[in-house]
Amino acid sequence: MLPRLIALDIWSASTPGVHVGAAPRRSNGLINAWWTAWTVNIIPTLMATMTYARAADADAIREAMGLSLVSTLFDIAAAVLAIVFVRRLTAMQQSKALEQ
Repeated sequence: MLPRLIALDIWSASTPGVHVGAAPRRSNGLINAWWTAWTVNIIPTLMATMTYARAADADAIREAMGLSLVSTLFDIAAAVLAIVFVRRLTAMQQSKALEQ
């Protein structure tokens, strides 16, 4: 939970147009989507690990690999969302720096 809270604080503090006091409310949708993709990834990762550990035949290994693929897709989604977050945050910080 701490990485999300830190990201929200930085996002809020980087809002242009605010010099003193609380920053105006900005949408947290991007941060929430990143955090959701990143944390939901835990479920298929654990399922794939347990399935592979118990695999006794090729079908079980295929099932574990399918779960691993789902986990990888969540990883990719979280990475793309993190890149978008950093790019937007950088633009916000640059805009705020140029105000002063």
